[in-house]
Amino acid sequence: RPGDTVAGIARRYGVSADSVRAANGIVDDELYRGARLIIDGSIGGGSSDGSSASRADARSSSSSSGGRYTVEEGDTLSGIAEDHGVSLSALLKANHMTSRSLILPGHTVVIPGSTRSRAPSRRPSGSRSAGSVGPDLRCPVPGSSFMNDWGFPRDDGGRFHEGTDIFAPRGTTVRAPASGTVVFGRNHLGGTTFTLTTATGWEIYGAHMSATIGSSRSVRAGEAIGWVGNTGNAAGGDTHLHMGLKRVGGRAMNPYPSVRAACG
Repeated sequence: RPGDTVAGIARRYGVSADSVRAANGIVDDELYRGARLIIDGSIGGGSSDGSSASRADARSSSSSSGGRYTVEEGDTLSGIAEDHGVSLSALLKANHMTSRSLILPGHTVVIPGSTRSRAPSRRPSGSRSAGSVGPDLRCPVPGSSFMNDWGFPRDDGGRFHEGTDIFAPRGTTVRAPASGTVVFGRNHLGGTTFTLTTATGWEIYGAHMSATIGSSRSVRAGEAIGWVGNTGNAAGGDTHLHMGLKRVGGRAMNPYPSVRAACG
């Protein structure tokens, strides 16, 4: 609604602003009138009164051999677990998380049963926080234009957009945004589509291509897999690649932060 802000919405629903950002892939606090937002206090931080942080402090205090770690840019849950010498399952359990939980820089993570300090990061400086908002990707359509249109109403509000539309001229090459197994398909909404599943458990969906390149197969990031078009329910509109993202078996999440990091 006019005048809404991330912080204001968070206060209205009793959740943290970071949880609103994490659940909706908001990286610049820019909101669009009419867009739908997911409100989930279990993602990306606790409630606005800091109760989650208090619970983390309590759990840390009760553990004589554990500790706490403040999430940094570039961290992932699996990386934090490895760096502290604990299993991922133990880390998730200690923080009441699942493998699909999101983290953001500045959040506190309980480290169970570990006394050694965090090892120096093996990630290159300047890398983005892949575990917080999505995977590191290769730009699927270099030179394209896009915006954070997650949650925009479709069909007069009958449904909402669950992806990022990446605009480019017809026939622009679509490249695999990650390494994995790509399966091509076709449906009345997406037209000519691809579903790419990565070894790390991400499922990336692309739609409205004019045609595919080759058949379903294993691909490497950056490999040409199709061409931009406007098939399916995009017929007659601007040519673009619709890209969706989720964990395998999970719910749709906003790919915009990953697309922005990959495509600039």
